[in-house]
Amino acid sequence: MNQKAKKEIIVTVIMIIVLILIIPFYSLPQIKKKKGAASTKAKVKKESLSQVKLKPGKDDLKIEKQKESFFKLEEEAEALKLRRDPFTTGVLANQEEILPSDLSVYGIIWDEARPLAIINENIVKAGDKIGQNIIVKIERNCVIINDGTKDYKLNLDLD
Repeated sequence: MNQKAKKEIIVTVIMIIVLILIIPFYSLPQIKKKKGAASTKAKVKKESLSQVKLKPGKDDLKIEKQKESFFKLEEEAEALKLRRDPFTTGVLANQEEILPSDLSVYGIIWDEARPLAIINENIVKAGDKIGQNIIVKIERNCVIINDGTKDYKLNLDLD
């Protein structure tokens, strides 16, 4: 195993341990003990935040603000879905159809053994896909792609 792979495994293991330790504290509702009551095991049902029934009280405003923050974060997370695998240069599968005319080459990282190109904010290598388009070849000043029927030459945008 090379040094990069070892680092990726170590970081992944650390992140999993952190998640295992943190998730239980944020996913379960807080249980308050009443004075004089014997300690009992509480059965916690999994409920979405929108289905939680609240008793009127002084903490209602705080809970409502937390709900609003939660829903805003859910919307932001939905908008930030991964477009590529952060550990490779490959692009994740994309359901929407991307025409070759919609693609622009913003940069080429030239290396005889493994050239890379920046196409529409994606770092790609020969053989990768953007939508249904396959990167056929990366040259010093252009990228050749194939949409399944025909090869297209995308020149480097120098603007």
